Formats: sequence, C-alpha cells, structure tokens
Amino acid sequence: MVQVSIIAQGLPIINLQGVAVLDGKIIVPTLDDRLLRVSQNGDVTTLANVSRYGIPFGIVEKNGNYLVTVSGEEIGDRLLRVTKSGFFFTVANLEPVCGSFGGPFGVAAGNDFDVVAIATDISSSQGCLIRVQRGRVSVFADTSSFGVPFTVIASQDGFIAGCERGQLLRVSLDGIVTPFLNLADAGFGIPFNLIQVGAKLIITSNTGKLIQVENDNISVIADLGALGFGIPSGVAAWNDGYVVTTNAGNLLKVETNIS
Repeated sequence: MVQVSIIAQGLPIINLQGVAVLDGKIIVPTLDDRLLRVSQNGDVTTLANVSRYGIPFGIVEKNGNYLVTVSGEEIGDRLLRVTKSGFFFTVANLEPVCGSFGGPFGVAAGNDFDVVAIATDISSSQGCLIRVQRGRVSVFADTSSFGVPFTVIASQDGFIAGCERGQLLRVSLDGIVTPFLNLADAGFGIPFNLIQVGAKLIITSNTGKLIQVENDNISVIADLGALGFGIPSGVAAWNDGYVVTTNAGNLLKVETNIS
C-alpha cells in the first residue's frame, strides 16, 4: 500500500526541475530562480537565489554540497556548486554546448567526472550528454537519435539517462550508449526525472505517474496526476519512500511501506 501526503504547496515548479535531499532538508529548484529549503514539517526558506544566471533545473548532492544546472537566456547555462549555507559558484560554463537554442537539464555526480544532460536545440530535438571534469566541458555521448536527454544519474558501471522519446539509455564510462527500455512504447510516457534505489529505478513521467522499473519490468507506484496532485517532476529517496515535486506546485511525501 502507498500513502501520498503534502509537505508543502504553492511552490513555483515546472516540469524537468529536480529535487534533492541532504541532512533531512529537501532542496527544490523553482521557476523564480531560487533553491528552496523545505523542512520535514513544511517550513520553506530560500537557500539561494541564482537569478544572476537563470532558472535552476537539475540538482544532485555531491560531497555534502549540491551540483545545480541553471538555464538562462543571456549569461546563464551554468553548472553551479551550491553549499549547504547557500553560497554558490560556477563549476563550468555550459553556453558553448547549449548554444542559443538549448539548455541544461539533469546532472549526475560521477566519481571521476560529472555528466549533464543538454539540449543543444530544443526545437529540433537535438541533445547530448556532456562530461564536466575539473571545469572542462566535452561531449560525452550523443543522444540525438533518442531526442533530448532530460535526466541522467550515475550508476555502478556508468550512467543512465532518460530521453524525450521515452528511451532509457545505459551509458558506459567511455560514452557508449545502449538503449534498454522504451517507456513511451510501453504506455508510460516520457521520463522527466529518475533515481536508482538498490536494483530499482524510480521515475517521474509526463503521464502523471510515479513508476518503478526493476529488471525491465515496469509498475506504477502512484498515479499522482489522477489523484489531483499534478504531473510529477523531481524525485528523491527519503526515509522509507520518496519526495516528489509536481507542476501543480506540490512537494509530496510518497510512503511505500504502509501496511
């Protein structure tokens, strides 16, 4: 049995914005250029305002800090490191890869290098995964045949990405791409955000569902859209379940071990 409850409401969230958890605090990127810090009891404060660069999208914890992708029209398109106290600085300038018609989305924290999901031209569904290593940026894997990559995570032997045509991809450490499951073909839509918990992939989808993939078998954890909570965007593991953000401005707790 699954139980869904609201932690906070009225947050300005759009699709493809992630969520992260560190030290019991939930960090939510928002449309108004902020990173919000939300406590377990729903108290909301501003961790950082990154309006200097634009709108924050992807977020992942790394070494007690956060890596955050920021998309902006003029001086944006950055990978930032944000500390727990709200200070931030540029890890890498992503503008040369994003160009005038693209932007960064998800980010994965690897051991030797980090990976960012990039739209190089959102209108023509062109994109790639880039490698960020000691501030240097290079193309890591071309995903254009699968559309724009929206989300990426580090896995045991490389990375896993989710793309706009529904494909889930395994990407080796040397950038070789292997598609292994098409969520859209299976009727589960487009992956917006994903995490790995043990052998399971937990994925938010544009169908409104929070889904689970294990051994290529797909199951629905909760249909958040049908329950009236909106289309899920970010997801992070938390306690015995997950925290999920939605485009209706909800920050949700999804508990999966309710008897």
